[in-house]
Amino acid sequence: MKKILFIIGIIITSVSLISMLPYIFDYSDLSKYGQGFVTGKVLLLLLGILLFIYGKKKKPAHNKA
Repeated sequence: MKKILFIIGIIITSVSLISMLPYIFDYSDLSKYGQGFVTGKVLLLLLGILLFIYGKKKKPAHNKA
């Protein structure tokens, strides 16, 4: 399950970065709709990063002694 979350996190992060790059530098020139678009892509980027980190975490070692 963690491998799937890791892969989904990578995909979401890369897609949001690629689609956000042309607009991020002209944020002040964008309309309210465009600013909302960039804000939504930033939220998607954060979600992708969180999934990536969660998928990357290793399970703690449990001793059955």
